[in-house]
Amino acid sequence: EDEPSGFPGRLAELLTGSPRTVEDLANALDCSPARVRAGLNDLNAAGHPIQERGPDAFVRETNPAPAHTPTELPPPDDRGVIRIGFVSDTHLGSMQQQLTHLRDAYRRMSDLGITTVYHFLMVPLTIGLGILVAVMHTMWVRTDKPEWLRMTRLWGRIYLINFVLGVATGLVQEFQFGMNWAAYSRFVGDVFGSPLAAEGVFAFFLESGFLAILLFGWDKVGPKLHFFATCMVALGAHFSAVWIVVANSWQQTPAGFELRHGRAELVSFWAAVFNPSTLCRCAHVIAAALLSGAFFTIGCAAFILLRRGPNQMAAAVLRLAVPFGFAAGVL
Repeated sequence: EDEPSGFPGRLAELLTGSPRTVEDLANALDCSPARVRAGLNDLNAAGHPIQERGPDAFVRETNPAPAHTPTELPPPDDRGVIRIGFVSDTHLGSMQQQLTHLRDAYRRMSDLGITTVYHFLMVPLTIGLGILVAVMHTMWVRTDKPEWLRMTRLWGRIYLINFVLGVATGLVQEFQFGMNWAAYSRFVGDVFGSPLAAEGVFAFFLESGFLAILLFGWDKVGPKLHFFATCMVALGAHFSAVWIVVANSWQQTPAGFELRHGRAELVSFWAAVFNPSTLCRCAHVIAAALLSGAFFTIGCAAFILLRRGPNQMAAAVLRLAVPFGFAAGVL
């Protein structure tokens, strides 16, 4: 068997003996990790098996096990079909490694999927309840009716519970991006991380800062500042949705980047933000979140009316949430 030459030959020499990582090979050959991976594929295609040993570590098999060849055909089965299935030890090891990779990928996808499911149960309610709490506060400021004040306080506490649960699951997601999908994060981190960072700076801090005033500032700040805090909380929740949808939309219709040195690098922030699917996805997500918040409050109010009979506050919630949910559904 002929030894490889050129770049594959130098790569094969480095891989003979002890396992080497892609980063080590890239440094030794003064090239990008993507070039190293392409060379590994070339070696495998040329009949020089490369085995993966550990996370991102490879070694060359100097004496691969020969494939078994049949000496005679096996007897046919009940349907008269002759089945020939001879697998070499090398191929068997490769299949086992692939199954291991598939199990690891399934585990990573399951971890992130379960976290995302629980996270997204809280996020639409937070966005929808934010605007409803702001409307309730507006009605209390305009009418000075005590039932609107009680509704604002009650649904403000429910908003806080959803916010805390959303933050807890969202923080886990942030770590999973880097731990479960490390290679992907290295490849698109410069672009994908930008809207996530913007969400934390422009939306999360705005929402969490004014949320403290909304919940604990009833007797400590003036009514105008308190009303302003309620509006900023609702605005921060919507800003958060926009930036997260921007990050997701970029993954579906990427724009504003270039591939350099085997990585995606941001060249135009606003082109990445306003990629082809951002606006329609933002409209869809926000309308769905408003609809979720409206139907959640409708369900709670209807339950109170069914269990306790006529209730002034529950009836007021229905009068507010039903038209709100209808408008969100039309959108």
